[in-house]
Amino acid sequence: MLEHRESKPLLFGRMVHISIVSAQKTALLLAWDTETMVNSQDINPFHKLASVAISIILALSVFHPATLRACSYLTINGSDGWYPYFYRTDDQAKGLALEFAMAATKPTRIPVTLGDGGIPLKRLLLQLESGSLDILAGATHSLQRAKAFHFSPPVSEINLKVFTRNNAAFRFNSMRDLLQKRGAKILGMNLGDEANTFAHQNLVIDETISVYSLFKMLEVGRVDYIIMPEYAGVKFIKDNQLTSRVAMLEGTFSAINVHIALSKNSVCQTALATMMNTFPKLRASESFERIKQRYLSPSLLAPLSSTKQDHAL
Repeated sequence: MLEHRESKPLLFGRMVHISIVSAQKTALLLAWDTETMVNSQDINPFHKLASVAISIILALSVFHPATLRACSYLTINGSDGWYPYFYRTDDQAKGLALEFAMAATKPTRIPVTLGDGGIPLKRLLLQLESGSLDILAGATHSLQRAKAFHFSPPVSEINLKVFTRNNAAFRFNSMRDLLQKRGAKILGMNLGDEANTFAHQNLVIDETISVYSLFKMLEVGRVDYIIMPEYAGVKFIKDNQLTSRVAMLEGTFSAINVHIALSKNSVCQTALATMMNTFPKLRASESFERIKQRYLSPSLLAPLSSTKQDHAL
């Protein structure tokens, strides 16, 4: 059963979790103060050692996240607007990645709580890294992210495409065609390991927190192009009647797999391990094929032909 809870307790848990290293340092200082006090009273050395150990244990136990939230429920969220993998309509979360992740939680027999909408991708990644978020429904793999997250087998593959203004379209065959231009992408968006390296070394790419602001930057001329997942970009253009002003260029910036990401710092490691064991069997099931057919219809990528009068964002 998918429930919705306020995100404040999760944020508090994340803050405390992030402060564990600081707490450890505090514990050591506390232990040092205790030892100094014991030395001044000239007590038996065994008592000194015991006092130091007790101080460390008490300080660490106070700040350990497991004391704040036992694994009584799993938290899940996704990046809004990443159609068709995770998105919200009428405050209802939907998407291929969400359904796949939810199906994998069933063997855990633990309730699942949906996080608040409108949280930027970068913040979701920080929550996942800290353990205040257990499951990110829809994430791309990178060597850096693999240090902090467990990844499911690929749920799907996405093409990252280049979008530009119709009146400023250009030929795009490879990333080198962007060398003299300014682009933009969503803050925290992973382009793939090779593309990340090339972009970092050679391209000028601004970042923003929402799809709306990304297309607005393009529309007003602040950037020459934007990078978006193909399905999500096409849907935004159609929904906002931008087909006469925004074009998706031929060619693909990069192709990258979509996964479910699980926190390595969650207090629910046993449940997440169960999910990891479930993913391969679920991915090979007929039910997953039905989910894919429902969300990855070829009609979603129909040509960008305008049927209504376009308007400005």
